Amino acid sequence: MITTNWSLGEPTLTGDCATTPQVLTWIDIKKTSYNTGLISGNSEDIRFSYRVQVADFLLAGASVSNSILTTTTTQQDPNTYSDSGTTTVHIPYPDLEVSLTNPSVVQPGDPFSITI
Repeated sequence: MITTNWSLGEPTLTGDCATTPQVLTWIDIKKTSYNTGLISGNSEDIRFSYRVQVADFLLAGASVSNSILTTTTTQQDPNTYSDSGTTTVHIPYPDLEVSLTNPSVVQPGDPFSITI
């Protein structure tokens, strides 16, 4: 959790990333002075981060989308702020580099090495 005085429990994880998307669900966001799940209408921005790892079977050139959706069980203004967002991460192709070195001068008949 990044925002001071807020906590967030462990998410519920569904999906296997191979045949169905993985979904992380948090239901227990809590501010020190509020009951779990209660967020004041005039609260500060609530920010948190989490680490993910790209699945081994994804190939270079693939893209991975990350989406968020916030929901509530109480009435809210439907038009003021966005309740969802999406961002995409691209898996790059390998950036191969080859270098070749050898002596600039070699006497006739002398052996020399080339380094690749």
